[in-house]
Amino acid sequence: MNNNPVRHYLSNTYRKSIIRFFDNTAPILGPLNDKKGVIHIKKYYTEEQVMNMSSSRPANVKDILKRDSYLTDLFSDYLNKWNIDTCFMWETEEGENNSSIWHHDSVGHRIKIFIGVSEKSNNTGTLFVSDSYKNKYNDYLSTRINKDFNENETFLINMDVGDLMIFDTNCIHAGLYGSKPRKAITVEISNPYKGFLLPGKIGKKDFRENGSFS
Repeated sequence: MNNNPVRHYLSNTYRKSIIRFFDNTAPILGPLNDKKGVIHIKKYYTEEQVMNMSSSRPANVKDILKRDSYLTDLFSDYLNKWNIDTCFMWETEEGENNSSIWHHDSVGHRIKIFIGVSEKSNNTGTLFVSDSYKNKYNDYLSTRINKDFNENETFLINMDVGDLMIFDTNCIHAGLYGSKPRKAITVEISNPYKGFLLPGKIGKKDFRENGSFS
């Protein structure tokens, strides 16, 4: 966090104006809106397909997603203009057992996809605060949410091999890390103009798509 209050205010004002402008032009419709910002589809891909994607290049996975009419229609219905920004393999450390802090991703409406690579673990997954996907935040620099949510306000999604999770990173969410490693192919989709104008890891500034996942 920036300790200079004037610089913090100016930076946050700039971020907020960019985020609010592009978020107000996004339709926020379609299946992702119908499911309140979070979709979990079990066994969307077969184990063989996941194995092939995991051993492939990230650019090839992006091509697979771009040929999927369900996903491309979903992106258009929700964001209107969109671009697949980055694709990478994400995994927790073996034996890691904790949870992250409640947060949003500081970029407004952006779609993130997880494709399950590891087997399901009941104490590992992503926690979401219900109906938080349309929240408008006052501060896009201090994105940690210092609040205890009760069980009626939250839900957990834990993925198995081949599962597909699609969510708006504007949702308040937190990672729940159990004793078993968690591994997923991760893809981020955002408005290309927003990604160009906003600082930080959004848009094509965060290149993690060359080479292989290994």
